Amino acid sequence: MPKMVSLLSSVILLCVVGAASCFKNPIIPGFNPDPSIARKGNDYFLVTSSFEFFPGVPIYHSKDLIKWTVIGHALNRPSQLDLRGTAPSGGVFAPTLRYNQKTDTFYMVTTVFHIINPPDNTTVTPRSLYVTTKNIFDDDSWSDPTYVDQYGFDGDLFFDDNGKTYFSSTFGSGDLGYPDSGYFAIWTTEIDVKTGNSLTESKFQLASPFTNPRLNEAPHIFKRGGKYHLLTADSTT
Repeated sequence: MPKMVSLLSSVILLCVVGAASCFKNPIIPGFNPDPSIARKGNDYFLVTSSFEFFPGVPIYHSKDLIKWTVIGHALNRPSQLDLRGTAPSGGVFAPTLRYNQKTDTFYMVTTVFHIINPPDNTTVTPRSLYVTTKNIFDDDSWSDPTYVDQYGFDGDLFFDDNGKTYFSSTFGSGDLGYPDSGYFAIWTTEIDVKTGNSLTESKFQLASPFTNPRLNEAPHIFKRGGKYHLLTADSTT
C-alpha cells in the first residue's frame, strides 16, 4: 500500500510540476481527421480535413498544444472551393499547413476529390492546390487557390534554406517506369511558389517496401541538422 501511495503521489506531482505532461486525449474531439500543425513564434495552428463540407479546412489555434480554439477556415468562399456535386466522403483531403518564416506567410495545401473510389469510379486524378495568408486570424485574407503542375494527392510544401520550394505528392507510378512501386508512391518537384508551375521534372522518391496493400502516401519533408527527412504513411492510413 505505501508503494501505491508513493506512486500516486509521483503522478500527482508530475501533473502539478509539468501541466503540459498531464492532459486528456483527444485534444480536439469530434470530426477532426488528418491533423497538420505549424508554429509561428509561441502560437500553434492546426488544420484538419473537412471532406464534402463547406466552409473547408477548419483552423485551430493554441498556445500549449492542448487547448485549441477554432479561429476560421482556410477555404471559406466559392472562388476557393466549389463542392456542388461532390460525392459523400469526397471533397477536401489531408491538408498540410506550412509557415514560411522568410516571407511571414502561411500556406495550406490540399487536394479536392469530387469523385472517389469506392463507391464511385475515379476517372480524374486531381491537381493539388494551396492558399496563402499573412494573417491567419483573418478569414478574408486567405488567397484564391494556386494549382500545381504535378498531380496526385496528399500534397506537401517544403521551403528549403536556399529559397527553393519543393512540392511532393502521392500517385500510382506503375505506368511511369516504376512497375514495382505498388499502388501509390512518392514524387517531388521544385516549383515556382508564386505560380505553382514546376521548375524541374517530377522525381520518383519512394515506394513502400511492405505488402498487402503496398502503398506509400502522405509525404512530408523536413530538414534538421543539415539532413533531409521524408516522413510518410505506409501501407494504408
